[in-house]
Amino acid sequence: MLPKTTECRSFPGRHFFLLPIFKNVVMFYKHSQPNKMEIKKKRIITIGGTSGCGKSGTVRRLHQVYQMYKHFSTGDAVRAMAAEAGIPIEEFNEYNKKNGKSFDETIDGMLKDISEAEDFYLIDSRLGVCFVPNSFKVLLIVDPYVGAKRRLHDYQKADPIKYKDTTVEEIMETIKKRDLENHERYMSKYCFDINDESKYDLVIDTTHESIEEVCEKIQRGYTEWLKIPYLEIVD
Repeated sequence: MLPKTTECRSFPGRHFFLLPIFKNVVMFYKHSQPNKMEIKKKRIITIGGTSGCGKSGTVRRLHQVYQMYKHFSTGDAVRAMAAEAGIPIEEFNEYNKKNGKSFDETIDGMLKDISEAEDFYLIDSRLGVCFVPNSFKVLLIVDPYVGAKRRLHDYQKADPIKYKDTTVEEIMETIKKRDLENHERYMSKYCFDINDESKYDLVIDTTHESIEEVCEKIQRGYTEWLKIPYLEIVD
């Protein structure tokens, strides 16, 4: 379990929690008021969200706008680890559970490295909000049925035979189970609720939004966020 966190504020009404592990690697500035400090923002956009919300597509589209930005995806990293282990991605999480292993620490380390040493990044990761506190943090949400329908479309496009008879309701149940497992794991391991909207700088419901519309909102929010170069931290 991580040590107690410190609540931070960037926009009025928006909070996030700064993990103390970053205090020795990120430059802090004492605020004029007692018990307040400031942390320098980085040009990093972190996008998290529920299954089927459009995270990956949104990050790909943003990369066309921010072409000089590098890209990190938790999904891509996990798929690479599964391939290296010779385990199908669908079985990788269960495989690690049975063998008492976890890929969380590897992903956590990658995200911390980006937060501490990198700049100009687009991050597709649910835990990015936790490990990259100096980024512009975006949460994408979606109606569960719409999210499952999008996911099924992707599955059928990739493997039409395997998913020919799969229903949206079946995908909804799978997503619900997996999201609950992830939520419980994150709370147990990090004491961190990734669904708490107050920890993000921008929350977008993508149910009735195109990727273009979502990206436009992120660009506008990011531009405003960058106008103030520091995040105020309440110690």
